Amino acid sequence: ISLVFQEYGAAYHARILSSKPPVLTWPDDLCAPCCSFEEIVPSLSVTCREAIAVPALRCMQHHQQQQRQEKSRWGMEFDEVLAELHKGKISLYLSANQVVERLVVVVAVKLQRPDGTFLAELGKLERDSVHAACRLPGAKQKGEERSNEAMERLISGYPEASRIVRASMTSTCERAEKMSGSHMRSVYFR
Repeated sequence: ISLVFQEYGAAYHARILSSKPPVLTWPDDLCAPCCSFEEIVPSLSVTCREAIAVPALRCMQHHQQQQRQEKSRWGMEFDEVLAELHKGKISLYLSANQVVERLVVVVAVKLQRPDGTFLAELGKLERDSVHAACRLPGAKQKGEERSNEAMERLISGYPEASRIVRASMTSTCERAEKMSGSHMRSVYFR
């Protein structure tokens, strides 16, 4: 558990040092930008995130044992969630009100013109099919990757956009929650 404290403390300290305009505001006595639990945990090592997930996994196992008589959707999801956790795709924790939360961090780029219009992604080509969706261009944060590194990865393939984004980059965080049928809340931090 000392590894969790060491990594978390180092990540918090690094974020405090990097909190400065124009991307972030200066930290003060009341607010330290990008230093919430949900923002720091996904950048920790997979080993640390697995340690943080232990209470949530125990809660899931307990729930699974209670519903063993019937074919529970939770049981199938447990293996999937465990695989995502081990691969570093998600973070998992037990919230203050004892709800299992699956945390996914998504970075999004909003390129906006002075007239208010902005770039939107209309869909994605995956294998041989197109998935239509109107949203901001974005990507999920990968294991042990900080959100600014995920942003760099997202814009690296577009040199012209990269210059514009880097010149006017600001950071804001939004939390969106979605309850699945399995009593697990998915938290998307964007």
